[in-house]
Amino acid sequence: MGRLKLHETSGVLVAAATSPAQFLYALSASHVNNNLPILSSSLGISLSTASWIINVELIVVVITATMTGKLCDRFGTSLVMSLGTAVFAVFNLLFLFGAAETSLLVVLILRFLASAGLGLMLPASTPLAVQLVKKGKLNVAIAIMSIMVPFGFILSSLVAGYVAQYGSWRYMFAIVGGLSLLYLGGQLLVLPYKESARRRVQIDFLGVIILSVGLTLFIVGLTSFAQQLLPWWGSALLLVASVGVLAFFAFYNIRLSRAKVFPLTVFNRPTVVIEVMIFMINVLGYSERFLMPYIFMVLLKLPPGRAGILISITGCSTFAFAPLASFLFVRVTTRRLQFMLHALYLVFVLLNILNLQLVQSAVFYTVITFVTIGLTTASTIISTNYNFSAVPPAFQNTVGVLNQLVTNAGHSVGVTLAVLVNNLSTDPGQELTFNSATITVAASGVVAVAVVATSLLLSLFQFERGRWGYSERQSARTKTFDENLLGDHEVLEVEQFGQEKDQEPAFTYRGLLL
Repeated sequence: MGRLKLHETSGVLVAAATSPAQFLYALSASHVNNNLPILSSSLGISLSTASWIINVELIVVVITATMTGKLCDRFGTSLVMSLGTAVFAVFNLLFLFGAAETSLLVVLILRFLASAGLGLMLPASTPLAVQLVKKGKLNVAIAIMSIMVPFGFILSSLVAGYVAQYGSWRYMFAIVGGLSLLYLGGQLLVLPYKESARRRVQIDFLGVIILSVGLTLFIVGLTSFAQQLLPWWGSALLLVASVGVLAFFAFYNIRLSRAKVFPLTVFNRPTVVIEVMIFMINVLGYSERFLMPYIFMVLLKLPPGRAGILISITGCSTFAFAPLASFLFVRVTTRRLQFMLHALYLVFVLLNILNLQLVQSAVFYTVITFVTIGLTTASTIISTNYNFSAVPPAFQNTVGVLNQLVTNAGHSVGVTLAVLVNNLSTDPGQELTFNSATITVAASGVVAVAVVATSLLLSLFQFERGRWGYSERQSARTKTFDENLLGDHEVLEVEQFGQEKDQEPAFTYRGLLL
């Protein structure tokens, strides 16, 4: 097949080259969660302690991702992605050594190092897809990439337990490492490593450290709330500290840094609005997925095997809704699509509440969840398409990192929301009741209302001309970037505006308000 070419590759081939990163991430995250009881028994630790094997991945991916965008600009996106894949593969394969079977320290070290590789591979995958795909085919690539995450969760749900039961939980790590090694081999054959890289880009390591500390405090604080690892006031102090550190990072990035972690021009109004939407969509999705197994097994009294099958069925909704999202994105403006999708989501939230209170049917719950998960998947695909279509090529790596950070933050907040609302709605000693589940579902509806309201703030771009919901008047009011790049349909090179590619345009606060 030869090496893929920048801006000349079909959407399907681009997805084949980049979507395995999403699949491996889902497989890695899901198998640990599924086998956590077996893993904690093997290591002789409590479930709350074992949960840090999950949390360490979330934290390290966030920390590593803060540097990934600059590294991609400096050395090339293909090289950074392959380096991350290699690190991820090697340290997952090292779980084959017997010392990992009984040593929590060994498990945490290997998990930490493997997650560093994942933090390079995952944020680089979508920007690489944007760089490779030919004009007008980005929606196809992103739709396929979005399918791979639930596909990884489904596959892991079906096989992880059997692998641990008839072999060892360590073998799932080895399977992930082996698949990653195969993926690395494919990358070495087809990725364009001679792509241009901005060699003069510098990395502000102090800024990275400050941001990493703030994000780590935020995630640990939320995790402590969700799993009750600390007293409520201890978790609250961590969250307050995280806000303070992140506020200082914002000041440092704007006023003091000479090699900004995030170029300030990226944060114009359309980008800020869509990142807020991506955050809230992930809060919805992860809150719902966290609660689902408990509703099936605790409330509806289904055996684990049958519950696993129904959970897999709900995950299959992405195969139906992803092509639909790709189809609609090129025919309807993003603003109108997001409004309609989440208005429909609210309807199914109401149906879910009625089912939990009156019918209490596993079949109805499966059908309702099938649709709601499909809607959040479609919304994620549309948001990602919008984000990358409206961003200049110079900022694609930065937006890829932003999306990863926002997704991880949404993951943490979604799980915390589900646990906190449920805990506040149950009596001491109770795990879950129909009333607490109903209130938790209603809380997700409140987030959906916020998404609907935020969708009204989305800007219209010139590349949406001709789509249902387009308005020349609203489009004329949209301010994008100083380069005035209008997406993959009307791309203009930065040099045409008398600027160097690695020169950061001047930042103005006015850009956030227009």
